[in-house]
Amino acid sequence: MWHFLHSTWGLVLVCGGVFATILGAILRPLKMLEAWNQYVYIFRDKAVFEAVDRGKWSAPLRMRMGGRDEVIGQPSRIPLTTKEIAVQLGRGEDSVGHSLERLKSAKKICNKLAGWMPTEH
Repeated sequence: MWHFLHSTWGLVLVCGGVFATILGAILRPLKMLEAWNQYVYIFRDKAVFEAVDRGKWSAPLRMRMGGRDEVIGQPSRIPLTTKEIAVQLGRGEDSVGHSLERLKSAKKICNKLAGWMPTEH
């Protein structure tokens, strides 16, 4: 009986090693892609997202009442164009466009009125 358990345990260890090797080979590319996506975000997309997040704002709406200007509305966000973002960051429009598409896929920004704005959560 002992010999049977000993040989069975050896088989379990070998099969477990093979299984672990196969699992590692499958998961390694996923980890590599995850790391690559993090590097791309840190070194390329983060600056673009921050530019879109800062954005441009309109002046608050004012109305002349009783000889002075009264604020009657809140400032509103104006979408930034790809060209404006590229000029701000000193990068090419193609490079910024790729970053914008990745950020759009990640649902961090959206396209509104021919420009880009952060998504509302």
